[in-house]
Amino acid sequence: MHTEREYKIFQKAYDFFNERLFSSQPLPQVLITFQRKHKTYGYFSSRGFTRRKGVQFLEERIGEIAMNPDWFVGHSDLAILQTFIHEMCHVWQWGTVSSRAADTIIKSGATVQPYPAPLRFNLRPIGAIGRT
Repeated sequence: MHTEREYKIFQKAYDFFNERLFSSQPLPQVLITFQRKHKTYGYFSSRGFTRRKGVQFLEERIGEIAMNPDWFVGHSDLAILQTFIHEMCHVWQWGTVSSRAADTIIKSGATVQPYPAPLRFNLRPIGAIGRT
């Protein structure tokens, strides 16, 4: 019961923000997990999960957003969701800029706007909470 409730909250948040913030380029579904990684609020891994069929692994890799539940204690829902949305931005980057394209961009010295426009207007970095 606890597992279902906690994961369902983050899945609903993912679906909500995917629709509201990424509607022009919807994000693919990812696996949402809780991981206790030292000094980490959360992270995205493009190679987070490989699907299985029976005992065989399939080539399809599914991205993973991992959130650190140890960090939740003492932080507001807003701060937790800001971190979650930050990780969703990495999902967006993964889906829109291939690693080959990213290497080319880095080598050329060109810059890329890493986040969709709606995020730039609606959210502040976690460190900016309480500052004007």
